[in-house]
Amino acid sequence: MNAGEVLGGRYRLDVVHGLGGVATLYAAYDLRENRKVAVKMLRPVDDLIGTWIDPDHPHTGATQLRNRFRREGKLLRELDFPGIPEFYDQGEHQGRPYLVMRFVEGSSLRDLLNRRRPLPVIAAVAIAVGVGEALDCAHTIPVVHRDVKPENIIIGPDGWVFLVDFGIALPLRPGATRYTTHGTTPGSLGYMAPEQILNGLITPRTDWYGFGCLLYELLHGDKPFAHVQGGLSIVQEYLTAEPRPLPASVPTELASLAMHLLAKDPNDRPADAGPVLAVLRGFLPRAGALAPNPGLVPDPTLRYREPNRRLEAAARPRAGASGRAPAHRRTTWLSRREVEAIVVAAEKELVVEEPGPSTRRVIEILPDARQDWGLREPIVARAQLVAADGSLVEGDHRRAPAWYAQLIAEFGRDPSPFGRDIALRARVGAADCLPMFGKVTESFEQWTHIVHDTAALPQPASVELRRRVHALGHHFRELRDLGCASEVDELLTLVPLDDDDASREDALTE
Repeated sequence: MNAGEVLGGRYRLDVVHGLGGVATLYAAYDLRENRKVAVKMLRPVDDLIGTWIDPDHPHTGATQLRNRFRREGKLLRELDFPGIPEFYDQGEHQGRPYLVMRFVEGSSLRDLLNRRRPLPVIAAVAIAVGVGEALDCAHTIPVVHRDVKPENIIIGPDGWVFLVDFGIALPLRPGATRYTTHGTTPGSLGYMAPEQILNGLITPRTDWYGFGCLLYELLHGDKPFAHVQGGLSIVQEYLTAEPRPLPASVPTELASLAMHLLAKDPNDRPADAGPVLAVLRGFLPRAGALAPNPGLVPDPTLRYREPNRRLEAAARPRAGASGRAPAHRRTTWLSRREVEAIVVAAEKELVVEEPGPSTRRVIEILPDARQDWGLREPIVARAQLVAADGSLVEGDHRRAPAWYAQLIAEFGRDPSPFGRDIALRARVGAADCLPMFGKVTESFEQWTHIVHDTAALPQPASVELRRRVHALGHHFRELRDLGCASEVDELLTLVPLDDDDASREDALTE
């Protein structure tokens, strides 16, 4: 592409701003909105054959890269956080897909580390907090970045820290396609978790390992395993070598956090941002504190030392980020009979795990139904369970856990057959959400309790409850890391699902 070329009749390319493995990043100008933007465009297919595309299957490889590129745009639309560059648009030019994002002024963390390492503790912590908050946002979707490294972090002139390049990010929603690249494992050596190298289960804990490598480098000045030499392969290095101790000048609590994040076993790392940010924020500079000496340009502590300074990233408007929940507007009044007809249609969609217009309609009318009749009303409880199940299948792991939790709280001690069924089905859904946040072991433990509670019901469990229990159990069977296949098989005998059940279930969809 040449300078001055216009994409989509709107985006004028100016200069090449960066060249990655599969894409070129351009500084460009949006002629319609009169603003500077960044355009990320897939490189020509011929440039990628033999490295990123299998030469024996060029068409398949090119299609996968294009699909992965388009998925990155879809993911960026969902990421609503000041520390992740705002996504504007995507399109295709001469057969090459492109993404349009906010252009972030500033320097990469790699450039900063090349000028000064290690960084002062307050600067290292300020950067780490910014990256940790961005990861927390991504994991809520849930999406795993898989490539946390200094090259993918930009520090703006106002001190704001940005996490960029979600090109190999992995959505954890059920059924998401896992695009792979010819001859490679997604990630960057030096920052990849052991399970990434071994093609194991990827969870948010995988990102926290990469984050640990980053934090170590900020505090030490070098990568955790840069000292390993000799005949060890990279796999052996990650599985056996231990990082050198951090300098004595690093506070003990920060050093302990870094080592915790670098645990070989994912289950020994933090599951989410809470404990990580709790430690880091205790070392942030206070308002009015002195700047690092010698100074840093850009200075990541500026955001905290001068909180009254207008921060461009925090102040910019974002879709859906007004700071308050949008006012609920009633659609139209519906009778119980009408609501039940919609719920029944949605339940049929969910039997085959294909949420459609009826499921979306249930989600739309749920606030009004709850307001009019309350969650204790059976049809409202069923509607909320449908809304939660549909959100889970669609990958909305923000709303689904909350809806399940409300049902469990409302019906968890209800002795009636209906109440017990609703509570148990909600518990299955809640357990099904946990692996997406890296809590696989906790999910399995909860499922085990659900199986025993279902088997102990005084009346036969509903077909739908048993179907959900079996579906989640079969998911655990496929996770080799758990090694629980025989235990799952034994537990499932307690809640049998026979051919007659399957026939009755098929009838629901007719």
